Amino acid sequence: MRLSASLKPLALAALLAAAGGAHAALTVYTSQASFLAALAAPGVDTFDSLGVNVDLADPLSRSAGAYGYTAASSGGGAGLGTVGAGTDAWLTTLDSNSGLHFSVFSTGLRAFGGYFFATGDPGTAAVERSVTVSASDAGGSVTHELVNATSASFVGFVSTGPLSMVEVLPVPPGAGEVPTPFWATANDITMGTVSAVPEPGTWALMMSGVGLLSVTWRRRRSGQAR
Repeated sequence: MRLSASLKPLALAALLAAAGGAHAALTVYTSQASFLAALAAPGVDTFDSLGVNVDLADPLSRSAGAYGYTAASSGGGAGLGTVGAGTDAWLTTLDSNSGLHFSVFSTGLRAFGGYFFATGDPGTAAVERSVTVSASDAGGSVTHELVNATSASFVGFVSTGPLSMVEVLPVPPGAGEVPTPFWATANDITMGTVSAVPEPGTWALMMSGVGLLSVTWRRRRSGQAR
């Protein structure tokens, strides 16, 4: 389909309006392989360079490859530290009532994932307790619960817009469960960007806009032919 010169600016405006009207959307991945396949230029923060059983600053500035971020306890300065297995260090909070809060991401960051689970006292072993992992962008937030999570429990989020926050919280013991304290823990944080492909809603708006312009163009040609 060819458009007359007078309609070309209108076509461009329709495409821009469609793109601008699309809302950010979050996709949840529970497979690390599928998550990585959706990323461009991923970076990983293993925490191993921090050592095991070390108290850390709260908040803590970190990087995963080329991407920067800040980790903090959600309890308002409750403290951060590392635990782990052997030389494999894990990031955790020092207060069992707090969660891990990740924010202040590099501009345009659209993907965040990792292994999220719980550790128990004295903090050197993972325990099968449930945690929730939430992610937010300009369009809203989504929460995924990892039931009886282990150190191999993965979840990742990919957004069509920049991410603003990711938070890991321990799920309180249910009725009849022993109220043993446990700590929200994270390992191998992976961050990245994704290809700039319009989401399905954007494509629909774009095509409807182009279709409307096509009808207008045909009517104009029909009128000129009379």
